[in-house]
Amino acid sequence: KLPRAILVQKKVECDAKALKIVERMIEPQITEEWLLQN
Repeated sequence: KLPRAILVQKKVECDAKALKIVERMIEPQITEEWLLQN
């Protein structure tokens, strides 16, 4: 079983990624550069 700190860290990273994706989706357009970077 993973230590709690690692699980929390992974959740924070996932949430941050999800938030970035949502922010990009609500922007009028997603740049090709951003898509290539991720």
